[in-house]
Amino acid sequence: MRHAIPCLLLASLFAAAAAPVRAGTFLIQSGQDSSPYSFTPNTRRGFLNTAYAFTAFDQGVEHSFEYYIQWSLPPQLLEPGVEVTQALAWVYHGYTYTLFGDFSDEIGELDCHEVLEPWSESTLTWNNRPAIGPTFDQRTDIINFGLLWCDVTDLVRQWIADPDTNHGIALTNSTDRVMGFYSFQDGSVSPNFHPSLMIEAVPEPAAVSGLVAGGALLALLDRRRGRRRAARRLRSHTRRSS
Repeated sequence: MRHAIPCLLLASLFAAAAAPVRAGTFLIQSGQDSSPYSFTPNTRRGFLNTAYAFTAFDQGVEHSFEYYIQWSLPPQLLEPGVEVTQALAWVYHGYTYTLFGDFSDEIGELDCHEVLEPWSESTLTWNNRPAIGPTFDQRTDIINFGLLWCDVTDLVRQWIADPDTNHGIALTNSTDRVMGFYSFQDGSVSPNFHPSLMIEAVPEPAAVSGLVAGGALLALLDRRRGRRRAARRLRSHTRRSS
Protein backbone atom coordinates (compact mmCIF):
# COMPACT_ATOMS: atom_id res chain seq x y z
CA MET A 1 0.00 0.00 0.00
CA ARG A 2 3.05 2.25 0.32
CA HIS A 3 2.94 3.11 -3.41
CA ALA A 4 -0.85 3.46 -3.69
CA ILE A 5 -1.02 7.25 -3.19
CA PRO A 6 1.81 8.14 -5.63
CA CYS A 7 0.40 5.80 -8.28
CA LEU A 8 -3.10 7.19 -7.93
CA LEU A 9 -1.74 10.74 -8.07
CA LEU A 10 0.26 9.97 -11.20
CA ALA A 11 -2.76 8.39 -12.82
CA SER A 12 -4.95 11.41 -12.07
CA LEU A 13 -2.32 13.87 -13.32
CA PHE A 14 -1.78 12.01 -16.57
CA ALA A 15 -5.54 11.78 -17.04
CA ALA A 16 -5.83 15.56 -16.50
CA ALA A 17 -3.00 16.21 -18.96
CA ALA A 18 -4.56 13.93 -21.58
CA ALA A 19 -8.06 15.39 -21.25
CA PRO A 20 -8.91 18.45 -23.37
CA VAL A 21 -8.65 21.65 -21.32
CA ARG A 22 -11.45 24.17 -21.68
CA ALA A 23 -10.24 27.52 -22.97
CA GLY A 24 -10.66 30.58 -20.80
CA THR A 25 -12.11 33.64 -22.57
CA PHE A 26 -11.37 37.15 -21.36
CA LEU A 27 -13.30 40.18 -22.64
CA ILE A 28 -11.69 43.51 -21.73
CA GLN A 29 -13.76 46.62 -22.46
CA SER A 30 -12.02 49.31 -20.44
CA GLY A 31 -8.69 51.07 -20.59
CA GLN A 32 -7.37 54.36 -21.95
CA ASP A 33 -7.87 55.86 -25.41
CA SER A 34 -7.45 59.13 -27.28
CA SER A 35 -7.43 60.35 -30.89
CA PRO A 36 -5.11 63.32 -31.38
CA TYR A 37 -5.87 65.88 -34.12
CA SER A 38 -3.20 67.26 -36.46
CA PHE A 39 -4.88 70.68 -36.96
CA THR A 40 -4.64 71.48 -33.24
CA PRO A 41 -1.44 69.57 -32.52
CA ASN A 42 -1.16 70.52 -28.85
CA THR A 43 -4.76 69.73 -27.91
CA ARG A 44 -5.32 66.88 -25.46
CA ARG A 45 -8.39 64.91 -26.53
CA GLY A 46 -8.38 62.18 -23.88
CA PHE A 47 -11.60 61.68 -21.87
CA LEU A 48 -13.77 62.73 -24.85
CA ASN A 49 -16.68 60.64 -26.14
CA THR A 50 -15.46 60.86 -29.74
CA ALA A 51 -12.56 59.22 -31.53
CA TYR A 52 -11.61 59.32 -35.21
CA ALA A 53 -9.21 57.90 -37.78
CA PHE A 54 -8.76 59.49 -41.22
CA THR A 55 -6.34 61.55 -43.31
CA ALA A 56 -7.61 64.77 -44.86
CA PHE A 57 -6.41 68.12 -46.16
CA ASP A 58 -8.37 71.34 -46.59
CA GLN A 59 -6.73 74.09 -48.64
CA GLY A 60 -3.37 72.49 -48.06
CA VAL A 61 -3.81 72.21 -44.27
CA GLU A 62 -3.84 68.74 -42.71
CA HIS A 63 -6.88 67.66 -40.68
CA SER A 64 -6.00 64.09 -39.71
CA PHE A 65 -6.78 61.91 -36.69
CA GLU A 66 -5.21 58.74 -35.31
CA TYR A 67 -6.73 56.54 -32.61
CA TYR A 68 -4.65 55.17 -29.70
CA ILE A 69 -6.03 52.42 -27.43
CA GLN A 70 -4.53 50.51 -24.50
CA TRP A 71 -6.03 47.72 -22.40
CA SER A 72 -4.66 46.31 -19.12
CA LEU A 73 -4.30 42.52 -19.16
CA PRO A 74 -5.96 40.58 -16.29
CA PRO A 75 -3.43 39.03 -13.88
CA GLN A 76 -4.72 35.52 -14.63
CA LEU A 77 -3.14 35.72 -18.08
CA LEU A 78 0.28 36.30 -16.52
CA GLU A 79 0.25 33.01 -14.60
CA PRO A 80 2.84 30.37 -15.63
CA GLY A 81 1.80 28.03 -18.41
CA VAL A 82 -1.02 30.14 -19.88
CA GLU A 83 -0.94 30.14 -23.68
CA VAL A 84 -2.93 32.56 -25.82
CA THR A 85 -4.66 30.75 -28.68
CA GLN A 86 -6.36 33.82 -30.20
CA ALA A 87 -6.77 37.51 -29.47
CA LEU A 88 -8.91 40.03 -31.33
CA ALA A 89 -9.28 43.76 -30.80
CA TRP A 90 -12.25 45.63 -32.22
CA VAL A 91 -13.81 49.08 -32.51
CA TYR A 92 -17.15 50.16 -33.92
CA HIS A 93 -17.28 52.65 -36.81
CA GLY A 94 -20.62 54.20 -35.94
CA TYR A 95 -20.72 57.75 -37.29
CA THR A 96 -19.10 60.39 -39.50
CA TYR A 97 -19.31 64.15 -40.11
CA THR A 98 -19.18 66.51 -43.09
CA LEU A 99 -17.21 69.50 -41.80
CA PHE A 100 -14.81 69.53 -44.78
CA GLY A 101 -17.17 67.87 -47.26
CA ASP A 102 -19.18 64.70 -47.43
CA PHE A 103 -16.79 61.74 -47.62
CA SER A 104 -19.32 59.15 -46.46
CA ASP A 105 -19.26 57.47 -49.89
CA GLU A 106 -15.48 57.17 -49.89
CA ILE A 107 -13.92 53.72 -49.45
CA GLY A 108 -11.98 53.63 -46.21
CA GLU A 109 -9.38 51.37 -44.64
CA LEU A 110 -8.18 50.74 -41.12
CA ASP A 111 -4.53 49.94 -40.36
CA CYS A 112 -3.53 48.36 -37.06
CA HIS A 113 -0.15 49.25 -35.53
CA GLU A 114 1.71 48.35 -32.36
CA VAL A 115 2.40 51.37 -30.13
CA LEU A 116 6.09 51.31 -29.23
CA GLU A 117 6.28 53.86 -26.41
CA PRO A 118 4.36 54.74 -23.23
CA TRP A 119 1.60 57.36 -23.42
CA SER A 120 -1.29 58.68 -21.36
CA GLU A 121 -4.76 59.76 -22.44
CA SER A 122 -4.47 62.73 -20.09
CA THR A 123 -1.46 64.18 -21.94
CA LEU A 124 -1.54 62.72 -25.47
CA THR A 125 -1.45 65.25 -28.32
CA TRP A 126 -0.59 65.10 -32.00
CA ASN A 127 2.83 66.56 -31.30
CA ASN A 128 3.81 64.16 -28.51
CA ARG A 129 2.13 60.99 -29.78
CA PRO A 130 4.31 57.88 -29.39
CA ALA A 131 6.10 56.01 -32.14
CA ILE A 132 4.15 53.20 -33.79
CA GLY A 133 5.23 50.13 -35.70
CA PRO A 134 4.31 49.09 -39.24
CA THR A 135 0.85 47.82 -40.12
CA PHE A 136 0.36 44.29 -38.76
CA ASP A 137 -3.29 43.90 -39.80
CA GLN A 138 -5.68 45.82 -42.03
CA ARG A 139 -9.35 46.13 -42.92
CA THR A 140 -10.01 47.44 -46.42
CA ASP A 141 -12.97 48.34 -48.64
CA ILE A 142 -14.88 49.96 -45.77
CA ILE A 143 -18.07 51.54 -47.10
CA ASN A 144 -20.52 51.02 -44.22
CA PHE A 145 -20.71 51.52 -40.48
CA GLY A 146 -19.91 48.44 -38.45
CA LEU A 147 -17.43 46.49 -36.35
CA LEU A 148 -13.78 46.59 -37.43
CA TRP A 149 -11.17 44.30 -35.90
CA CYS A 150 -7.46 43.52 -35.68
CA ASP A 151 -5.89 40.12 -35.06
CA VAL A 152 -3.61 40.89 -32.10
CA THR A 153 -2.73 37.30 -31.15
CA ASP A 154 1.02 37.66 -31.60
CA LEU A 155 1.02 41.07 -29.96
CA VAL A 156 -0.83 39.86 -26.86
CA ARG A 157 1.57 36.94 -26.56
CA GLN A 158 4.40 39.48 -26.58
CA TRP A 159 2.65 41.57 -23.90
CA ILE A 160 2.28 38.49 -21.69
CA ALA A 161 5.93 37.53 -22.16
CA ASP A 162 7.04 41.10 -21.36
CA PRO A 163 4.25 43.23 -19.79
CA ASP A 164 6.41 46.35 -20.09
CA THR A 165 5.89 46.25 -23.88
CA ASN A 166 2.12 46.66 -23.58
CA HIS A 167 1.53 50.17 -24.90
CA GLY A 168 -1.58 49.22 -26.84
CA ILE A 169 -2.37 49.71 -30.51
CA ALA A 170 -2.87 52.65 -32.88
CA LEU A 171 -5.48 52.77 -35.64
CA THR A 172 -4.83 54.86 -38.74
CA ASN A 173 -6.78 55.46 -41.94
CA SER A 174 -4.91 56.77 -44.98
CA THR A 175 -8.16 57.70 -46.75
CA ASP A 176 -10.39 60.74 -46.29
CA ARG A 177 -13.41 58.67 -45.22
CA VAL A 178 -14.22 60.15 -41.80
CA MET A 179 -14.41 57.14 -39.48
CA GLY A 180 -15.86 57.90 -36.05
CA PHE A 181 -15.67 55.49 -33.10
CA TYR A 182 -17.23 55.25 -29.64
CA SER A 183 -14.54 55.85 -27.02
CA PHE A 184 -14.35 54.26 -23.57
CA GLN A 185 -15.91 57.46 -22.19
CA ASP A 186 -19.07 57.25 -24.31
CA GLY A 187 -21.78 56.09 -21.92
CA SER A 188 -24.55 56.38 -24.52
CA VAL A 189 -23.77 52.98 -26.05
CA SER A 190 -23.29 49.43 -24.80
CA PRO A 191 -19.74 48.46 -23.75
CA ASN A 192 -19.74 46.13 -26.76
CA PHE A 193 -19.40 49.25 -28.94
CA HIS A 194 -16.38 50.45 -26.96
CA PRO A 195 -12.86 49.36 -27.91
CA SER A 196 -12.78 45.70 -26.90
CA LEU A 197 -10.09 43.07 -26.52
CA MET A 198 -11.07 39.40 -26.49
CA ILE A 199 -8.45 36.83 -25.54
CA GLU A 200 -8.76 33.05 -25.55
CA ALA A 201 -6.17 31.26 -23.46
CA VAL A 202 -5.50 27.62 -22.66
CA PRO A 203 -5.26 26.07 -20.16
CA GLU A 204 -7.44 28.02 -17.79
CA PRO A 205 -5.54 29.51 -14.85
CA ALA A 206 -7.28 27.08 -12.46
CA ALA A 207 -6.07 24.13 -14.53
CA VAL A 208 -2.56 25.56 -14.54
CA SER A 209 -2.65 25.94 -10.75
CA GLY A 210 -3.78 22.34 -10.38
CA LEU A 211 -0.97 21.05 -12.56
CA VAL A 212 1.60 23.18 -10.74
CA ALA A 213 0.35 21.97 -7.35
CA GLY A 214 0.37 18.38 -8.58
CA GLY A 215 3.91 18.78 -9.86
CA ALA A 216 5.04 20.19 -6.51
CA LEU A 217 3.45 17.25 -4.70
CA LEU A 218 5.18 14.79 -7.01
CA ALA A 219 8.51 16.49 -6.35
CA LEU A 220 7.90 16.22 -2.58
CA LEU A 221 7.05 12.52 -2.87
CA ASP A 222 10.14 11.97 -5.01
CA ARG A 223 12.35 13.60 -2.37
CA ARG A 224 10.81 11.42 0.34
CA ARG A 225 11.37 8.32 -1.79
CA GLY A 226 15.01 9.34 -2.25
CA ARG A 227 15.51 9.72 1.50
CA ARG A 228 13.99 6.26 2.14
CA ARG A 229 16.31 4.71 -0.45
CA ALA A 230 19.32 6.41 1.14
CA ALA A 231 18.29 5.15 4.58
CA ARG A 232 17.91 1.57 3.28
CA ARG A 233 21.36 1.71 1.67
CA LEU A 234 22.86 2.98 4.94
CA ARG A 235 21.23 0.19 6.98
CA SER A 236 22.37 -2.41 4.47
CA HIS A 237 25.94 -1.10 4.56
CA THR A 238 25.89 -1.10 8.37
CA ARG A 239 24.76 -4.76 8.51
CA ARG A 240 27.51 -5.81 6.08
CA SER A 241 30.15 -3.95 8.08
CA SER A 242 29.15 -5.64 11.34
